[in-house]
Amino acid sequence: MTGFTYRPLTDVWILARTKEHYYGAYPCGFYWRARALLPGEICHLCSGKVKGDFTVDLNSAVEPDLVADARNTGLPAESFNAVLIDPPYTPEDAEQYGFGYPEPKDLLAEAWRLIKPGGRVGLLHFIVPRKPHKDARLLAMIAVVTGFGNRMRVLTVFEKVKVDGEKEEA
Repeated sequence: MTGFTYRPLTDVWILARTKEHYYGAYPCGFYWRARALLPGEICHLCSGKVKGDFTVDLNSAVEPDLVADARNTGLPAESFNAVLIDPPYTPEDAEQYGFGYPEPKDLLAEAWRLIKPGGRVGLLHFIVPRKPHKDARLLAMIAVVTGFGNRMRVLTVFEKVKVDGEKEEA
């Protein structure tokens, strides 16, 4: 197809505020929409109370599969098809949890290490991050709105692809 230019998926999801009584829970319907962009088993970094797939959080009270810092999980490289990150968005948000503020770039670096080639990383945050690696392709930027007086967030999804012109590794 000549003249084709790749463009990432863009959208706006208008979702209801969560009915979960947990600070930082996903908006209603968010998880299932995000799953459509992140196929396969998902590793949830900064998981909170998410259940299913594989969860990593510093807070043992939310019963994650792994109690660990999401910036350095200790999990084997290339072990997941997808990673979804939902960190505290500001140092003030982080105070709600009592564990400190993880920089999005540090979380993305660990997520990138954890995904297999062809895998995807999604970050829900109010910032749109830079590509986490040279072999990252921006797949989607989706605004997530939950009503008046609430912060708009963005689900940014990157896919791990081989960069053109790069030699295959032996």
